[in-house]
Amino acid sequence: MAMFLLQALPTPDDLRRFKTRYPELDPGSVALFLRVLSCGSMALLALDAFLKGYNLSHGRWITLILLQRSATPQTRLSTLAEQQGVTKATMTGLIQGLESGGLVTVTPDPDDGRSRLVTLTAEGLALLDRVMPVYYRRVADVCRALSGAEQQGGADLLDRLAAGLPVFYDAAFNQKDNS
Repeated sequence: MAMFLLQALPTPDDLRRFKTRYPELDPGSVALFLRVLSCGSMALLALDAFLKGYNLSHGRWITLILLQRSATPQTRLSTLAEQQGVTKATMTGLIQGLESGGLVTVTPDPDDGRSRLVTLTAEGLALLDRVMPVYYRRVADVCRALSGAEQQGGADLLDRLAAGLPVFYDAAFNQKDNS
């Protein structure tokens, strides 16, 4: 998983100095964006450390949650890959690890011989029943410093920021960005 590894964020003086070289730089936007990247990376590192205590990776944990919240007892492997935003090959690897641990079962799809159906086992559900209460308490502890209104406002702001992220994808396909 990609992480933002910069620990020493630029100071306001650094940003003002960079602006003289790169006039396009908006110091407030850059400071906010770097903080979002840093906070997200720290959150993922903390989550990974927490999940390691349950012998889970982030990807395997998300897969178990997707299976648990599914409206049907069996979910196509391809659907899980799509829901998690990973390739089918990556999902196959996640499922193989979960299956070898007895947390899921995999069966051929009777309606489509090319597809496989994944089912959460009692052991997989029992693991989630151990992990999730602790996870939810820790999330509440992390967010305790914010009021309910601040939490909702923060979520709204992050949604608005996320809506602008496609500009990076657009730039990847158009290296001569003259905008």
